[in-house]
Amino acid sequence: MDIKKLILSIGKEKHKDKEITTSYLMGALAKRKRLSLKMTQQEVAKDICSISYLSKFESNKLIPNDAFLNSLMEKMDIKKWDMYALKNSKDLLIKATKSYFKYDRDGYKEVYEMVEGIDNNHCVDTIIIGWNLLNDNYDKAKELIENNQKISSSMDNDTLWLFTYFSCVYLLKTKEYGTLSELISCIEGPYFCDELRILFLNLYYDYYIETKRPIVAKEVYDKLIVEYKNKLL
Repeated sequence: MDIKKLILSIGKEKHKDKEITTSYLMGALAKRKRLSLKMTQQEVAKDICSISYLSKFESNKLIPNDAFLNSLMEKMDIKKWDMYALKNSKDLLIKATKSYFKYDRDGYKEVYEMVEGIDNNHCVDTIIIGWNLLNDNYDKAKELIENNQKISSSMDNDTLWLFTYFSCVYLLKTKEYGTLSELISCIEGPYFCDELRILFLNLYYDYYIETKRPIVAKEVYDKLIVEYKNKLL
């Protein structure tokens, strides 16, 4: 699995100081939708706006007006439920993360069913990846991971961290230790909730145990106990 673009996205994210807005997420969604439809910017912009305006919107350099958004949604068949997933992406990610943390399959299934059927959305794809990992559907998880890694630079911070965690889980489950080592070496928080931070620590511990590095595993284990204690308190 080629993770170069994901590592590059993580590196950029560390230095990004930007408030994520719905319009920012909408720009990423619009670009993904356009690419999936195999449409050029010229085709999408026709009768709606200039190519320059669309390009700036897709690269999050402007906040669009409502008339533009409505026309764009209609032209590319972006549904209101897609917009719901955008506006509530962090809540959905937190629910998915907490369910995964507790290995609560029913709780995770509830989140999965809320977003099932929504296309061209990083947050939704990430949640579906987690569901496939919970059910040991590694081929389906791999396909989604690889598709999203190619365009991970347009992910918001919260989605990127959970997506990165699931990518690591996939690599650990499939014993791709070399690639996992490369990815782990560039990861550092902050993450968007305590459960995700502890999940990463669990992953590090499992990785060091699997690769027979007991001293490092013991260090991670000690830190993990402290994190669990603080969380439980």
